[in-house]
Parts: sequence; structure tokens; C-alpha cells
Amino acid sequence: MIFDSHNHIGFRHGNVGQNAEEMIRQMDEAGVDRAVVFSFIEKTDNNYVSEMVKKFHDRLVGYALVNSFDSDADQQFLHAIFDLGLRGLKMDTPRRAFSLNDFDLLDPILSICNSYHLPVIAYGANDNPFTHPYKFGEMAVRYPNANFILAHMGILFATGQAIEMAKTHRNIYIETSNVNASAIRDAVKKAGAEKVLFGTDSPFSFFKITKLTVEMSVTTSRELDLVNGENMQRILSEITLQTIF
Repeated sequence: MIFDSHNHIGFRHGNVGQNAEEMIRQMDEAGVDRAVVFSFIEKTDNNYVSEMVKKFHDRLVGYALVNSFDSDADQQFLHAIFDLGLRGLKMDTPRRAFSLNDFDLLDPILSICNSYHLPVIAYGANDNPFTHPYKFGEMAVRYPNANFILAHMGILFATGQAIEMAKTHRNIYIETSNVNASAIRDAVKKAGAEKVLFGTDSPFSFFKITKLTVEMSVTTSRELDLVNGENMQRILSEITLQTIF
């Protein structure tokens, strides 16, 4: 099974977007079985994500996206997981300009993730001081029951630190979107295949490209099975909420 850990669905003015049906057609063409989906930050619509998860329950798993600056962000997130059936959190930095270790701001929602062992995906790169991989390490220590997914593996010049965080912390994973083959090879070698997730970041990248890059970067069939899907399935299996769809 190929289980993609990073995709956006919905619509955004003036830039690329995709609906769930378009994305699933591309998944079928590439041989991708399941995918994690969430809104674009520019136009958040957790209701749409929920509807698509219900419609394509055998293909999609949804994460919630909330404005971390809203005074009721925690209540919005609780509604998304308990009423809408979403099963993780997509963080809204750096677009909304806060640091991943701003725990005065983030504690209400990350504490919920910690309580229910929910996965959290966030942009992780060296081009913004808010998202450096070492800040993922701070989150991992503070919220040991949540699983943190470091998107883009620290591109462009912090892949080494991203791999270091995945190796050091049990609950940090790194994913493959927009990363070159040598970085994926290094991640598997140094952090272990069990800490690397197949991720495309569609519609900004393409399933076929991710699939080929991962296949050419991973040495053994066992490692490929872990990266392609088993790791993502294990993360979701740790969630302590009951599946409602």
C-alpha cells in the first residue's frame, strides 16, 4: 500500500487548488492507495475536508486546520475531531507568522493532540526561523504522545537537522515532499526507514514523481514498504479516538 501523508484539497483564489475527485484521479494514475488531506491555509474549510473523507472513506484521512490565533482555536479543533471526524492537525505556520515553540499560543491545541495521540504535520525548513527542525524537537519533548511530521524534511539546507530530530525523538517523522533523492536516501540510512513517510504535497507536486523518487532512493523492499505506507498506518493506529466513518 502507498499511503501519502501530505496533500491539500479545496480552493484558493489566484493560485493552484484541487478538489478531492481530481486528486483521487491522479492517485489512481500513480498507484497511490490512500492519502492524508487538509485545507489550504489561505481558505480553510474543515467541513469540505470532512465531507470528502466521508465520501471517500476508503481513500482519504482528514486533518483539521484552525487559526492558532483564534481565542477558541481549541474548541474549533475539538469540533473538527469529534464532530467532523478529522484525525490530525495541520499547523498554520509560517503563513500566520508564529514559531513552532510558541507554547503560550499553541498549548491549547497541541495538548489535545497529546491527549489523543493525534498526528501533527507542520512545514519544516530552514528558510523561515519559525519552522527550524530543532523546534520540532521542543514540541516532541513537551507533547510526547503526539506524533510530529516534519514536512519537506528541512529543505533546503536543514535536512541534516531534520534527520537528526527524527533519529533522536521517537515521535518525530520526516516526509518526502519536494525533497531530492539523496536526502531521502540519507534519511533512511541515518534515521531509519521506520521514521520516513511518503509525502507528495499535491497539488504543488505530483504523485508519480514522488513515487519514482522514493523507489529510486530506498534500497530494500522492506524499507520501501515502511516508507510507502506502513509508517503512516502505524501513526494512525496510535490515535485513541474511535473511528466514526
